[in-house]
Amino acid sequence: MRAKNGSNGYDKTFAHPIHEVCRFGGAELHSVAALLGGLAAQEVIKLVTHQFVPITRPLIYNAITSETYLLELT
Repeated sequence: MRAKNGSNGYDKTFAHPIHEVCRFGGAELHSVAALLGGLAAQEVIKLVTHQFVPITRPLIYNAITSETYLLELT
């Protein structure tokens, strides 16, 4: 988004968010956020519709290997 303003011709409103996105560019932050958001949405749909059984055990997500584990609590 370009908004003409000031001596350089561009508004500085978007400078900080763009800097933060570039700073975390090599991290897996976006994929982890997408996975957790999808899991949360799926569980909410299960609770609202009463059609499927929600997750009742702790879920562990390994972002390095992209694997999920459900823990068995004894």
